[in-house]
Amino acid sequence: MKIEQMPNLNTIFMRRTGAYGIENTKLMASFKKWLVSNDLLHDDSVILGIAQDHPLFIKPEDCRYDVALIVLDANRISDTNIMNGLLRLPQLKQWDS
Repeated sequence: MKIEQMPNLNTIFMRRTGAYGIENTKLMASFKKWLVSNDLLHDDSVILGIAQDHPLFIKPEDCRYDVALIVLDANRISDTNIMNGLLRLPQLKQWDS
């Protein structure tokens, strides 16, 4: 196992709560569609998939999974659906595949 420490980073992220599985893959696909539609996904973009909870210790329906884009230039972000880095989830419906 390799543990990396990350400096404070600006991110935009989407979160879903529920059992880990195919829905996490759908969340990532939706997030990437949103990034493309907002011209934020580039060859050098870094996207993270973060399982926040261990399902052996947390009920599956309470497990949190985040997908996040590391934002190097926060001045380029002008979407009003983003608040404190979190992309408001109701917006996900229009990007679901």
